[in-house]
Amino acid sequence: MTRNGSIGGLILVGVAAIAPLAFYLSLIGEPKAEKYGHLDVYNKAVASRQESSNRSRLEQRAEVERDSEIDWSTGEIKNQTRTISQRGLSLIQRYEGFSSTVYRCPAGRRTIGYGHMLTPGENFTRMSQEEAQNLLRQDVQSAENVIQRYVTVKLTQGQYDALCSFIYNLGEGNFRNSTLLRRINAGNFDEAANEFSRWIKANGLVLKGLQTRRAEERNLFLN
Repeated sequence: MTRNGSIGGLILVGVAAIAPLAFYLSLIGEPKAEKYGHLDVYNKAVASRQESSNRSRLEQRAEVERDSEIDWSTGEIKNQTRTISQRGLSLIQRYEGFSSTVYRCPAGRRTIGYGHMLTPGENFTRMSQEEAQNLLRQDVQSAENVIQRYVTVKLTQGQYDALCSFIYNLGEGNFRNSTLLRRINAGNFDEAANEFSRWIKANGLVLKGLQTRRAEERNLFLN
């Protein structure tokens, strides 16, 4: 009698432990998680929640989806669907400055608008501020693509904006091979923030403008 009672008790405990997870798996649809290969992330997210009778199923579902690093509508890391904010664009505009005519940047490249480097076949001679703003938005997409390609952890909007500015200024190659990227992908964000101040030279010379820009990018990254 005692032995059977003990076994019955163990079964009840096991069912009680599994029930909450099964409940949450039903909230946002386990097939999506399994389909996109993120079932482990999904299970971890939902298992961390405790069922509460005073919240609706929709509220619980929204909480699980909000806190997850995965966008459950696409199966992608949320960075891959994020875009630069106006704050990030304004930072780039402020430090690049606007020029309606072609000039040579500190690195010696022919440039116009908000830091747009002319490519072969481009024949800009003059540009309005509105045209420069539209061109900047197009150019920033390249930086966004770099983040999508190389960053493997979830970023805040501030971190994302700071990296867009950094990559727009320094290019894909410098970011791809940087200790900054390695620190980010390791989840060491405080150490990553300290890497910004290393990128303050052009043609071997320390530039005050780059020092100031890197400091602002670092602050944005940390906030």
